[in-house]
Amino acid sequence: MKQMKILLLLLIVFILSCGGGTDPVDTGDREQSDLDVADTDHGDTTPSCNYSGTDNKIKASVDKLTFVSDYFGTVSMKKFVTISNKCTKCTGAGLKLQQLAISPPTDDFKILVNPLAEGSIYLKKGEETQIGVQYTVSTWDKVAVDLQIFSDDVCKPKFSIPLTGYPKSSSHIVVETPDDTVVDDLTMEFGDVGKEKANKLVIKNVGLASLTLNSMNIVLGYSSGEGDPGFVIKTPLAPGASVAAGESTTLEITCRNSTEFPETVQGELVINSNDVTEYGENASLVIRLECGPQRENAPIAALECKPEEIPILGWASMDGSKSKDYNGKTDGLKYLWRFKRTPAGTGATIVDFDDVTKPVTNLLSDSVKTKFQALMQGLYTISLVVQNSEGALSSPVSCDINSVPDDDLRVKMVWNNPDADVDLHLIAPSGSYADPQTDCYFYNCAPQYSGDRPDWGEVGVDKDDPGLDIDNITGMGPETAFVNKPANGVYKVIVHSYDLESGPTKVVVKVYGHAIQIATQEQMMTRTNLCWDVYDITVADDANGDGKKEITVTNLTDEPYDCDPPPLSSH
Repeated sequence: MKQMKILLLLLIVFILSCGGGTDPVDTGDREQSDLDVADTDHGDTTPSCNYSGTDNKIKASVDKLTFVSDYFGTVSMKKFVTISNKCTKCTGAGLKLQQLAISPPTDDFKILVNPLAEGSIYLKKGEETQIGVQYTVSTWDKVAVDLQIFSDDVCKPKFSIPLTGYPKSSSHIVVETPDDTVVDDLTMEFGDVGKEKANKLVIKNVGLASLTLNSMNIVLGYSSGEGDPGFVIKTPLAPGASVAAGESTTLEITCRNSTEFPETVQGELVINSNDVTEYGENASLVIRLECGPQRENAPIAALECKPEEIPILGWASMDGSKSKDYNGKTDGLKYLWRFKRTPAGTGATIVDFDDVTKPVTNLLSDSVKTKFQALMQGLYTISLVVQNSEGALSSPVSCDINSVPDDDLRVKMVWNNPDADVDLHLIAPSGSYADPQTDCYFYNCAPQYSGDRPDWGEVGVDKDDPGLDIDNITGMGPETAFVNKPANGVYKVIVHSYDLESGPTKVVVKVYGHAIQIATQEQMMTRTNLCWDVYDITVADDANGDGKKEITVTNLTDEPYDCDPPPLSSH
């Protein structure tokens, strides 16, 4: 037993002589017990570097930042990384953070929250700061860079955090007009076409997902037929046509003009698609259309039409007296008056203002002022071109005149968000909002929806009852409420935002008394289920001696308020 104790003592002495004891070994200012022999933190590390307990040590809250689900041309939300000093026994000023950088430099990533913007900062033990990074999707490819943090960390003076950005799969529309001198712009140029000319428009999908072409329409400069200067889509695509990623399709756009009096015609083609890139900037892509002769020393046409709305069988007047030649003179001009559009193609004749027996439609004449009678309800578009003594023609100008039924009271509403559903409510005297008996709205007044029409005024008489021309849920209006011969009393107009999930919309509401506009107001509706009290409309007996009811309007509240949707909703 004694021999075993001696052997054990000798073994302990041998182990201590080999440095295997538990007492610290003198290593200068670093204690061996505090060394992180295998450091698992990320970043650029100085080779064979170990920390002591008194060393400042950089630490990040994440080992990478990944940005996904962002569309091309958009800016992502900021993401943050928290930087702290992970030392165990450090004292003094702390960890010195000296500089931040994106490497390699790129416009895709930016440091938006930079605590070093004013210079170096120090983090003592346990202290932290935040760095904010933002990703802008400017390419369809993956982007991989590093956020570099320079400090006085003895092992990681350049600390790197990988940044990765991915674009979200989406379509992206690009158009080419190959017949133009500049093929990648948004203007299609036809030149002097004579009677008719077709150009090709190439629609490309350079995105990552299928492109859906919801609609294609000539919204300005439309030609209603041969001989009517303007544009048509010669080869239209069916609504909802799709173009695969990386593929293209072609439209043919035709410009029609007059060989006798060629005009410089301008128009717009709008292509609506499912392109959500660039914050939806191209979802309604506008392509300018231009054709006709280039004008040099040409006169300038000016046109004034009034009133903008007339009753059926009413007369509208047009004035071209402010037209002038290129030198500013107004004499020596000839005037070419035309209809660009009439309701359902109905016939109408433009005549000299002072001589209704002198028709001037489609003729060069001396008639500087003209007029026409609206024979049908709807929109009339009048065009004027002037010719100077040298035979040069101006570019056309036009105006719109709307012929409306001869209702004593009409309220018209339009808005500017095509995906918004906004409803117009016309409320009878002493009536209330959402009451189907006293409130004329989509459920009981519009032709699309069932339900008994409200019986206002004298029971059983139709002319004092309200109507609504349409419940417009897929466009921007107009919605028009009307009463042909309203009974006396105070009527109220309220606008209700039925569905604004697609975003806010500006609403404009106009009141017409005896086909003449007497009031207009506009309001921004910002969310679903807001109500805006727009007008009180007072109808009283004739006070002017003209046999017509007196209609006056009072503007109501300026701000919308929360409200419930009407009952019996069948949108």
